[in-house]
Amino acid sequence: MRNWEQDLSPIARERLAKIGELTQEEKEKMIDSEKVDSILSEFYQGQIDPESLWKRLPCSLSQRSESCQ
Repeated sequence: MRNWEQDLSPIARERLAKIGELTQEEKEKMIDSEKVDSILSEFYQGQIDPESLWKRLPCSLSQRSESCQ
């Protein structure tokens, strides 16, 4: 498999280098988003009911809610 970065123009490579790594906050937001996507997927597939959805949704967001345990 080819290295996709080699196919980029010099300007694109420069912009990519400026972006850098994700911050801790960005990483947490991505994790939260993945958890929400997973829960919504279960809901739309009929694996959980609306009440379970509303109970699980706040609990999935970085474990911020202490009432989930």
